[in-house]
Amino acid sequence: MLVPILSRGETGTVPETAGPLTAEDIEQRIGELSRETDLSDWEIWFDRLKEISHEAAGFRSVNGFIEALAENPDAAVQNSFSNVLAELFLPGLRSALSVMIPVAAIAVLTGLCSIVFDEGGTKKLVLLFLCASAILGVTAVFSSLAGEVDAAVNDAASFCGIAAPALGTLLAGMGAAASAGLLAPRLAFAADGIAAFIRSVVIPMLLASGVLTVLNGLTDALRLGRSVKLLHKTAKWLLALAGACYTAFAVAGGLGAAAADGISFRTARFAVDRLIPAAGGLVGGAADALRAGTLLFKNAAGSASILILAAVILRPLMTAACGMLAFRAAAAVTEPFSDERIPGMLDGLADTVSLLFAAACSVFAMFTVTVMMIIAAGSTMFG
Repeated sequence: MLVPILSRGETGTVPETAGPLTAEDIEQRIGELSRETDLSDWEIWFDRLKEISHEAAGFRSVNGFIEALAENPDAAVQNSFSNVLAELFLPGLRSALSVMIPVAAIAVLTGLCSIVFDEGGTKKLVLLFLCASAILGVTAVFSSLAGEVDAAVNDAASFCGIAAPALGTLLAGMGAAASAGLLAPRLAFAADGIAAFIRSVVIPMLLASGVLTVLNGLTDALRLGRSVKLLHKTAKWLLALAGACYTAFAVAGGLGAAAADGISFRTARFAVDRLIPAAGGLVGGAADALRAGTLLFKNAAGSASILILAAVILRPLMTAACGMLAFRAAAAVTEPFSDERIPGMLDGLADTVSLLFAAACSVFAMFTVTVMMIIAAGSTMFG
């Protein structure tokens, strides 16, 4: 349970000494929230962040990390992700290329086979064996990439379901009743619904397009190129529509809730100042300072949630990007020498992986918008 925002300490009274509260008082409030806010469900996800961030690895718990973010954001996250992309991307690219080298070699052999062997049963048998080997290798790589992206989207949705209620509670704790009751649950519901739509509709559609791409590369008798193109274009439109709908929903709901909270807070502060002539200013100053401490802690929790989600989804995204580049490179290298079906299949799978990459990025972007709207909702109370 959070400490009531209009109290100072456990007694629920305002100190008798006059004068505004200092930065130490705000830091004390942040410490109280850090000790009393239960974020134990975040710990397993915070371990993901500690794996790639040296700064986060220095904290024993996510509460301590959030407290450090609230008190000194630059010191807590300085250079957290400065070398992460290079550390994940370059090894991932080398791994993807090493897997694609045998596939490219087999594809080149199909071209040599067409030169060496005359038309006949032997040539067809050798080509069939080589093409089947290349397709099996490509299918294994694609299945691995698709599985990682699908798992990343599931993990991101799971963490969003844990983080959004906690941020909503912090928002309510600082007195933003309208935002806590209207904005946070609606945005969380919308983000979770769209993420479920992406997992249940868009990703299976892209997996089906990958299967059709492989089948299209097996034989010339089965033409599925337009079916693959239809699935790709439909997935693009669905992702764009989902993003546009969510953005419009978030902006429309956020502006109204934030304005309502700002008006109610200023009205309450004005009433206290006028109705309590002797101590109204002191009570209002105490309320402002305590709300400011909660605001800093809430914003730090939001920033931490974005960093954790980035850590959850970053490695699969880098793996998908590396796989996409490897497919493109293999298609470019094998095109002059191999059977024409193999480069076409590699290009089609690269397009599918790029759309899987976009789907995962959409989930991350929606949650980031949710957190930013929650942060903005509380900040307007001090505008």
